[in-house]
Amino acid sequence: MGATKLLSEKLFHQANHHVQNRGTVFCSVRFGNVLGSRGSVIPILFEQMMEGGPLTITDKNMTRFFMSIDDAAMLTLQSAVITKGGETFIFKMESLRLEELLHGFEEYAIRHGLPRPAAVEVGKRPGEKLHEELTSPHETEALYEWGNLYAILPDPAKHPEFRKVNLPRYQSDQAPLITKDTVVKIIERLHEEKKA
Repeated sequence: MGATKLLSEKLFHQANHHVQNRGTVFCSVRFGNVLGSRGSVIPILFEQMMEGGPLTITDKNMTRFFMSIDDAAMLTLQSAVITKGGETFIFKMESLRLEELLHGFEEYAIRHGLPRPAAVEVGKRPGEKLHEELTSPHETEALYEWGNLYAILPDPAKHPEFRKVNLPRYQSDQAPLITKDTVVKIIERLHEEKKA
């Protein structure tokens, strides 16, 4: 997690102790990459393919968490409903290996009679990890789960519906993987939206 995100999360947690309004509580959510959102990888690669250029990726073996726009909205609303203050809620997401993303674009090109796109690996940026982590080992003792959520709970007694989970870290190479067919469906949807 980047320093800016970590700092804002800590500020939100501390706000629960410093706001003079007893009716206001603060929590935070940790997102994965939101599929199809502006600036996300699939629309960028789609544009590269349609312009006839190579698809640029960092590393074929890299994995990243992904969630839909609907999942992101639901996580935010669900967290607002169940918060007692100070929690961090994390949606249980699927992960995507960038190599599978390339296979999805190749399949899309075949189905639509387009030239098979070339791919160029540009390498990781300094400090960039091969696999995304949404929890860290120092949070293990406070990590709980309920339904489609993980949560870092400052006071587990306030959430009896959550149960303790033994997960040293929530990392993208350990999550269920999104398949090539799902990637093709996402690209198809993006193409339809562009035509509309």
